[in-house]
Amino acid sequence: MSRVFEEVAEVIGIDSASELSRRFGGVPLRIPMTPQSGSVLVLAIGQAKAEKLCRVYGQCTIQLPSRRSNESAVRKREIESDIRSGGSYRDIAISHGVTVQCIYKIASKMRSQ
Repeated sequence: MSRVFEEVAEVIGIDSASELSRRFGGVPLRIPMTPQSGSVLVLAIGQAKAEKLCRVYGQCTIQLPSRRSNESAVRKREIESDIRSGGSYRDIAISHGVTVQCIYKIASKMRSQ
């Protein structure tokens, strides 16, 4: 998961950050000083969350990861968690819709860190 996504998620929560990433991921998003009722930002995450985001990032332009890259990062973290829990590589691969080879590669990278 990208650092920007994690920082935004700390401010507005992971669900709202995911929604922004889904709608605006991969393109610059200008954050106003104050959110306007009916703006794309307010429509995406609601007035209260938009106000929180504007307090922290007002007058900044952020770029969240695209939905696809964000989903890949989340899936990788879930796979890493399943590996740590001791699940079989075959079962992990099936549950995440990836190959067993993919699981081996992720496990190998975890061991080398």
